[in-house]
Amino acid sequence: MREFVLSTELFQRGETLGQWIMKPFQRFAAIQASGGVVMLAAAVLALVWANSALYPLYEKLFHSAFSVGLNGWALDRPLHFWINEGLMTFFFFVVGLEIKREVLVGELSSFRQAVLPAAGAVGGMVVPAGIYYAFNQGTASAHGWGIPMATDIAFVLGALMILGSRVPSFLGVFLVSLAIFDDLGAVIVIAAFYTAELQTQWLFAVGVMLFGLVSINILGFRRPLPYLVVGAFLWAFIYLSGIHATVAGILVALTIPARSRVNTLAFSDVAARLVRRFTAQGERDYTIHLNENNHAVIQSLRTMCRGVEPPLQRIEHSLHPWVFYGVMPLFALANTGVRFDASSLGDVLTGPESLGILLGLFLGKQIGILTATWLCVRSGLSVLPIGTTFRHIYGGATLCGIGFTMSLFIADLSFTSADMHDKAKIGIMLGSLLSAAVGMMILSLRRAPSDDVATQDVAANPERDKISLVASTTQGDTDMLNPIVLLVDDEEAFVKAMEKRLSARNFDVLTALSGEEALRKLDQELLIDVVVLDLKMPGMDGLETLRQIKDLHPLVEVIILTGFGTIDTAVRGTREGAFDYLTKPCDLVELIDKVEQAQKLKRRHQHDYIVETGRELRRQRGV
Repeated sequence: MREFVLSTELFQRGETLGQWIMKPFQRFAAIQASGGVVMLAAAVLALVWANSALYPLYEKLFHSAFSVGLNGWALDRPLHFWINEGLMTFFFFVVGLEIKREVLVGELSSFRQAVLPAAGAVGGMVVPAGIYYAFNQGTASAHGWGIPMATDIAFVLGALMILGSRVPSFLGVFLVSLAIFDDLGAVIVIAAFYTAELQTQWLFAVGVMLFGLVSINILGFRRPLPYLVVGAFLWAFIYLSGIHATVAGILVALTIPARSRVNTLAFSDVAARLVRRFTAQGERDYTIHLNENNHAVIQSLRTMCRGVEPPLQRIEHSLHPWVFYGVMPLFALANTGVRFDASSLGDVLTGPESLGILLGLFLGKQIGILTATWLCVRSGLSVLPIGTTFRHIYGGATLCGIGFTMSLFIADLSFTSADMHDKAKIGIMLGSLLSAAVGMMILSLRRAPSDDVATQDVAANPERDKISLVASTTQGDTDMLNPIVLLVDDEEAFVKAMEKRLSARNFDVLTALSGEEALRKLDQELLIDVVVLDLKMPGMDGLETLRQIKDLHPLVEVIILTGFGTIDTAVRGTREGAFDYLTKPCDLVELIDKVEQAQKLKRRHQHDYIVETGRELRRQRGV
């Protein structure tokens, strides 16, 4: 028994030591931009390697032949090919999953949310391509016009992480949405313009494989193996057809099921019962063996978890670390090994291909994205996210000049000449470095509050505001009072921006940065009509705060703010008594409409309550 206790203590100490060793790596991996850091390290390693005495080893390694075959048929290609057209297919697969998710439930699920980043992406592709073509028209390098069109979102997010609180959180959402459209545009460009010679006899086989993928989706196959097998044949047939093989990754991703087999409410109910069964066994430390009942509970929970998680989300989550910590750094290592000296840097400043890439990335992205978003806002098609200004958009547009991954990928497709290819790589790296430095400098500048454009759209539609005010002042004495709104959110920039905008539209606005502060203000100000509550503030149980508000102040209406990943919680909030919910970043016009509707409902309930109370008093007095 003593030996057993000693061995148990030994294992526990070993596990503690292992956790202590792994904790720094886990913290690093949890950072959203850590994949960009690893990729940057791989690029630096490739540059050092290529400009050292070990350069012959670099060339030999990535040009070593590898064969993949079946039943006498073999595809014999160098390692560089298998990285760029084989492993990079998984990168495009993850991009395809992200596009499908965003279109179904994310930032691209509605026209008003999607139009601003879509316009920015189009401008950020057309202008850089035009600048490149202007420098290279009529030359052998003109085919590389697609190189400066791309944006590497991993590096852009890394820059935003360094800037921290100096940029609004919604800028990251805008840039990620823009990058999704950018990636979609790059895939279309690769498929349409960088196909060497189309072999039409293989297109029928491609169609058959696509039909098979759609069929197994409709038939309810949810495990990844069938999609992987059919997708492998699709990759081979697309390659044989002459289209770039990585397009297969996007096509397979679009056929992955995106619906849960078990709805979230059923999961909550069943999981709660299973956990109660587990805890009913008593508090015991089953470090070695679970009893039969609890093991059955664990298996049931595993089945429920697999059923409630959509295959699209599960596969994306599983592949993400492999792609961003494995495939992407390997791609950077294989493609950024350029030998250069003072003369090669001089060629960049004079050669049309490298100069077109450098200026396309640095100037083209700024001009294209800023102009397109400005026109979109001025035309009334969209509005800037709350707390975001055109200075932020300009800084973000400059950061989008970090082309790197996709630019290197298109450069590899564009040029067969080693000299042109190396010049293109140097142009990409210099353009990306310049864009990163200038973009971070723009975003790090702080402006006085009076110069902030957070009050934009205050007079966006004065006629509508006037009509709204006139309508409200003719509906009785209670409606003559301005709506009183309590904003509860821990993002101070968002709260201040919303306070300015709502105040300018004759709303009386109170603010709170926590649930406790909100409850105190509700006790102090009894005339509050509407509470706008962010459910996901740190250190606060959003649903519990909502319940307390409705219990203590039943007439007050609550509008929930939530993210796209937590809509189920918001729906539960509406069942707890919330008036409605909005997803962040929310449209100002939509938020004002919700507040006005909630205020009218609250005052109607208030009026009904006063009338009913008066009737009850008259009954009690015998009147």
